[in-house]
Amino acid sequence: MLRGATSAYPAMAQQVQLPEVSWAPCEALLRNSQHMHGQERPEVRVLALVYALGGLLCLVSARWPLTAQSPVALMAALGGTGLVVAVAVLLVGRRWPVGVVHVGFVVLSALVALAAAASVTAVGVVGLGPMLIAGCLYAAQSFSAAAARAYGVCLLAMATAGAVLSTADGLVLPWVVVLVTAVVVLEVHGRMVRTLRDTAALDPLTGVANRRAWLAAAERDLAQARRSGRPYTVVVIDLDGFKAVNDSRGHAAGDALLRELSASWSRQLRRGDLLGRLGGDEFVLSLPGTSEVQAGALVERLREVHAMAWSAGMASSDGSARIEVLLARADGRLYAQKRAGAGTHERSRVDQIQDH
Repeated sequence: MLRGATSAYPAMAQQVQLPEVSWAPCEALLRNSQHMHGQERPEVRVLALVYALGGLLCLVSARWPLTAQSPVALMAALGGTGLVVAVAVLLVGRRWPVGVVHVGFVVLSALVALAAAASVTAVGVVGLGPMLIAGCLYAAQSFSAAAARAYGVCLLAMATAGAVLSTADGLVLPWVVVLVTAVVVLEVHGRMVRTLRDTAALDPLTGVANRRAWLAAAERDLAQARRSGRPYTVVVIDLDGFKAVNDSRGHAAGDALLRELSASWSRQLRRGDLLGRLGGDEFVLSLPGTSEVQAGALVERLREVHAMAWSAGMASSDGSARIEVLLARADGRLYAQKRAGAGTHERSRVDQIQDH
């Protein structure tokens, strides 16, 4: 996200490609959203919808059984359980830790397996197909690619085990069709969701978090720091003399510099840190569990990865300040540093690069 200077900007503009795709910003944003409590959590609402769908399917099976041997009582019990759980998830699910939501999906898989095992006809077993598809849609929508596949495997394996235990005949081919459909839905929907999530959350030039996504994630990091009592620091970074790079070398070289710097900086960050681009040549770091002293050490390490000159200001949470206040403090320190002429020793290095 920051621009990296090289020894020959024209060549760099032609040769530097988009940096290697890093999922760290997406993972950090997803991690933050999954650990929030008491806020909007779409995955909880969708889980409630899936439970409600399963409950309704079971109640329909109980009300209009396919044969006299159909387990009407069991289907009615499963249907009632599904609806009760759906209501409970809607009412209190937002306050659940993410682990409870995961357990809820595993329980859902077990209930589907039980319904499949109790079915006495192939139509009854295959009729659970909408539940499998709904479960796969939920997993693809709510979890990372690896987690969604793991939960998809869990759901389909448990449902298949239930189908094997069923006494229904002529089940193999239609059940294979259901499984293949569910897998395709899981993969296709997952790719679409991740693409849309990246488009909404990432800066298109540098691949780091955009302003909106970074602010949302930083608010969550700050709230978590307040609850845990751990330190939290933000760092605002502004490139020195970037306009001169654009004016003398062209915007393509400036864009390449931003991509190179953002990639270099991202490699120095921990898994929980989040780098964002506020706009232009201004960037920001969210550093949970990091004191101002530790953030200062990180800033010095970042200075060593590239010759481009830049100034930085930081601010740590005092337990009450909002993220906007911390950003204002860090911004004030940044421009105080610029006025004091800090970074001059770095500028000389950039001059040498540009003169090369």
